[in-house]
Amino acid sequence: MKGFTQAVTPSLGGGDDDALANMRLYCSQDSAGSGVGTELTVNSDSRNPWGTPSLCPEGFVGCGLRAKVERNNADNTGINDVHFKCCLFT
Repeated sequence: MKGFTQAVTPSLGGGDDDALANMRLYCSQDSAGSGVGTELTVNSDSRNPWGTPSLCPEGFVGCGLRAKVERNNADNTGINDVHFKCCLFT
């Protein structure tokens, strides 16, 4: 994985939020972690606009994941945000 972008439902205040609505992953174009090749869309929910793509620098690939999860709230939405870590591809 070379990078990602996500579509997140903004807070609806007192409404029923659904948070992370869609994710798109970008694969590197070669086995050395260079460039951007294939694009994979994880879900087809198109209600929210895509965020700006986050890409690992040349020679780096995604190697870790951290998810923000809402808990102990009247409107638990599950995953609200995702962050990927980039590591040098060796």
